[in-house]
Amino acid sequence: MLAVRGEPFDSRSTCLKSSGTAWRAVAAVEGGRWQLWGRDLADYQLRYPGLELLRRLPAGTVLDGELVVLHNGRPTLEGILHRHQLVSPRKIQYASRQRPVTYVLFDLL
Repeated sequence: MLAVRGEPFDSRSTCLKSSGTAWRAVAAVEGGRWQLWGRDLADYQLRYPGLELLRRLPAGTVLDGELVVLHNGRPTLEGILHRHQLVSPRKIQYASRQRPVTYVLFDLL
């Protein structure tokens, strides 16, 4: 599940290229519950409460994408590393407001 640089569209403005500034994650929705996990099936759901809106998707939805923290419209490695290392619920809630995570989808499985 390592992201690599690619050219999926003709227009450079249409594609957010990873270049190592994102965290790969798969999301799934079933019965009103949502899950988010990464490599080795690490559970990311509690780390990214701002993505809870994924539960509104139809049951059976499975998404593949990358988690990014944007600064001036561009993903930053520092931003996603800071967010991903948090484990304290209080710090996670605070960071969710200060450095929201964007889930950039690239596949509907």
